[in-house]
Amino acid sequence: MTRLLKKIRQIYGDMNLQSKFTIVLSIAVTIPVLIVGIFFYTRLYDMVVSDTIRKEQDASSEAAPLIEARIQKILDAYEEITELGFYETLFPASQFPFPDASGSPGCRSISEKSPGAY
Repeated sequence: MTRLLKKIRQIYGDMNLQSKFTIVLSIAVTIPVLIVGIFFYTRLYDMVVSDTIRKEQDASSEAAPLIEARIQKILDAYEEITELGFYETLFPASQFPFPDASGSPGCRSISEKSPGAY
């Protein structure tokens, strides 16, 4: 390591004055520019990420009520269909296609909402 430093010092010492000034000036300008560039890149990256997250949150907050409204329409249609007389004729409780699932909590909650549907 010391050999490398001595070699660099020797090469630098053998240069003419204009080359020395050019190297020192290049280093003096390049290092601060790199530091400032990296700093602004990270700040810009954070700004882009936070802006993207904010936009996605806004979009999802607009879409959520629409989805909920659609689901409510589907549930309303389901309730209307199950209240019709022919529904129980077509799908009697004894012919429920999934007998193991009929005892599940989800199925019981549906049965409690619309008695006689299953």
